[in-house]
Amino acid sequence: SIEDIFLIVGLCSFVLENEKIFTNPNLSILEFSEKVGSNEKYVSNTISNYFKMNYSNLINSYRINEAKRLIYENQSLSLNEIMKASGFNSRTTFYTAFNKHTGMSPTQFKDMKP
Repeated sequence: SIEDIFLIVGLCSFVLENEKIFTNPNLSILEFSEKVGSNEKYVSNTISNYFKMNYSNLINSYRINEAKRLIYENQSLSLNEIMKASGFNSRTTFYTAFNKHTGMSPTQFKDMKP
């Protein structure tokens, strides 16, 4: 039902924004679904239909926003520390996702900050 969809969307947003579970680099759709209190298929379909992206892209978008926040607020952190703190365990995945979501590399983004 539409109520179920909005409940799942709300719970997805809650666990991502308030619990920051995306910082777990090994977070699976199964773990995420269990945290939301639903099954993988239902959560995956809800993410696809409501957020208009797949699970990986949703998680990476939160990770990139966290990385941007960390770059902005902690000039002393290295990009490697930021990568790990935001939930990425691969430099390639971090750089690819960052570029996809911002149109620039993490280094370019960091260099922009006054």
